[in-house]
Amino acid sequence: MFHRAGLAVMHEGRLLMVRKSGDVYWAIPGGRVEKGETPGQAVKRELEEELQVRVIEDSVRILATFVDRAADTGEEFSLTLCAGQIAGTPTPSAEIAEYIWYSGTLPGGELPPMFVNHVRPHLEAVLGWRPTAVR
Repeated sequence: MFHRAGLAVMHEGRLLMVRKSGDVYWAIPGGRVEKGETPGQAVKRELEEELQVRVIEDSVRILATFVDRAADTGEEFSLTLCAGQIAGTPTPSAEIAEYIWYSGTLPGGELPPMFVNHVRPHLEAVLGWRPTAVR
């Protein structure tokens, strides 16, 4: 089992989501937590590498940790869901193909089980986030 950390970034009621190159799934930005790294450090590193933005230091807070299976491989993994704010405009780089500010509809692609089963319901319950349309 591997461990990932993801950052829920909200802007005007929409959630920042990314799609990796060659992938059909949209997810919150983040990535693997490296050995010796905290989830907060991982999301800061990943967002800088993948979206060329700075995570505002004091804004990051851990919301929950979930376990599910990866949509593409079926491998079990854990996700530490964090919330926070960014400085700068996202610019996809590294393995990120594109980003959207998600309000409930996608420009194509799918939502992975981790998002559908855990992340979206938790953001709705804890942060009061309500996508305008659910797909």
